[in-house]
Amino acid sequence: MFSDVYRRVTHFGQWADETADAYGRRDAFEVLQAAAQACTETEQRTPEVRAALDFLKPFATRPALVERFWGALAHPDPAARQAAARAAFSVLARHIPG
Repeated sequence: MFSDVYRRVTHFGQWADETADAYGRRDAFEVLQAAAQACTETEQRTPEVRAALDFLKPFATRPALVERFWGALAHPDPAARQAAARAAFSVLARHIPG
């Protein structure tokens, strides 16, 4: 889902394939960052957030951090949920290269 859109750009040839995962990671992180911001107001355990996490998991040096983010979104207190989601996002971002 995340890198596939960049792989389909046929007129860019090999360049698109080589950078597809980098752009996919960027897009997945944008989804997670938006979820961390909005999780006090709305439910963020959505298929899109799950797909972003599943996309990022193979790139993570510590894959358990993916589930840490998902678990943070389940916290019952809105303020604590956002704090946990932001912290989990920050740690996850540090454990996924470029």
